[in-house]
Amino acid sequence: MLRWFTLTTPFCGIVLVLTTCFIAMGKAVPSFVLSISRQGVIFTVVDYVRMLWL
Repeated sequence: MLRWFTLTTPFCGIVLVLTTCFIAMGKAVPSFVLSISRQGVIFTVVDYVRMLWL
């Protein structure tokens, strides 16, 4: 579990930077989509890959 969490950490960092950039540019909708996808899509994909791996 810790290994998978460590592997996804860089992706979460990239999403946070992009979210902040979108907010600074005044684009609320793309920022909202990235925030939601960080919690839902990335973790779902990681769980799916983990199930296939094991």
